[in-house]
Amino acid sequence: MKFQKSSLTSKFTRGALERPYIGKNSWGATYGEHKTHLEFTVDQYQQLKQYASEIGILLTASAMDPVNC
Repeated sequence: MKFQKSSLTSKFTRGALERPYIGKNSWGATYGEHKTHLEFTVDQYQQLKQYASEIGILLTASAMDPVNC
Protein backbone atom coordinates (compact mmCIF):
# COMPACT_ATOMS: atom_id res chain seq x y z
CA MET A 1 0.00 0.00 0.00
CA LYS A 2 1.26 3.49 -0.78
CA PHE A 3 -0.17 6.66 0.70
CA GLN A 4 0.68 10.36 0.61
CA LYS A 5 0.88 12.61 3.68
CA SER A 6 0.31 16.36 3.43
CA SER A 7 0.73 19.32 5.74
CA LEU A 8 -2.39 21.29 4.94
CA THR A 9 -1.28 24.46 6.75
CA SER A 10 1.94 24.48 4.70
CA LYS A 11 0.24 23.75 1.41
CA PHE A 12 -2.72 26.14 1.64
CA THR A 13 -3.21 29.70 2.86
CA ARG A 14 -5.39 30.33 5.87
CA GLY A 15 -7.95 31.97 3.59
CA ALA A 16 -8.08 28.92 1.35
CA LEU A 17 -8.59 26.59 4.31
CA GLU A 18 -11.34 28.80 5.78
CA ARG A 19 -13.33 29.33 2.59
CA PRO A 20 -16.77 27.72 2.46
CA TYR A 21 -16.81 24.35 0.74
CA ILE A 22 -20.38 23.26 0.23
CA GLY A 23 -21.48 20.57 -2.16
CA LYS A 24 -22.61 16.99 -2.38
CA ASN A 25 -19.00 15.73 -2.17
CA SER A 26 -17.94 17.98 0.73
CA TRP A 27 -16.72 16.44 3.98
CA GLY A 28 -16.86 19.74 5.89
CA ALA A 29 -18.24 23.27 5.88
CA THR A 30 -14.86 24.71 4.85
CA TYR A 31 -12.16 23.54 2.44
CA GLY A 32 -9.87 22.98 5.43
CA GLU A 33 -12.42 20.77 7.20
CA HIS A 34 -12.95 18.84 3.97
CA LYS A 35 -9.21 18.25 3.41
CA THR A 36 -8.61 17.41 7.10
CA HIS A 37 -11.32 14.76 6.92
CA LEU A 38 -9.52 13.14 3.97
CA GLU A 39 -6.09 13.00 5.69
CA PHE A 40 -5.13 10.05 7.90
CA THR A 41 -4.01 10.91 11.43
CA VAL A 42 -0.73 9.60 12.85
CA ASP A 43 -2.75 7.04 14.83
CA GLN A 44 -4.53 5.88 11.68
CA TYR A 45 -1.17 5.47 9.90
CA GLN A 46 0.07 3.38 12.82
CA GLN A 47 -3.03 1.21 12.59
CA LEU A 48 -2.52 0.79 8.84
CA LYS A 49 1.14 -0.11 9.39
CA GLN A 50 0.17 -2.74 11.95
CA TYR A 51 -2.48 -4.21 9.66
CA ALA A 52 -0.11 -4.29 6.68
CA SER A 53 2.44 -6.09 8.83
CA GLU A 54 -0.16 -8.62 9.98
CA ILE A 55 -1.14 -9.52 6.42
CA GLY A 56 2.42 -9.40 5.09
CA ILE A 57 2.40 -6.42 2.75
CA LEU A 58 4.55 -3.29 2.65
CA LEU A 59 3.16 0.12 3.53
CA THR A 60 4.77 3.40 2.54
CA ALA A 61 3.73 7.04 2.80
CA SER A 62 5.32 9.80 0.75
CA ALA A 63 5.69 13.27 2.25
CA MET A 64 3.99 15.73 -0.08
CA ASP A 65 5.31 18.92 1.52
CA PRO A 66 8.77 20.15 2.61
CA VAL A 67 7.84 20.13 6.33
CA ASN A 68 7.43 17.35 8.83
CA CYS A 69 3.92 16.00 8.57
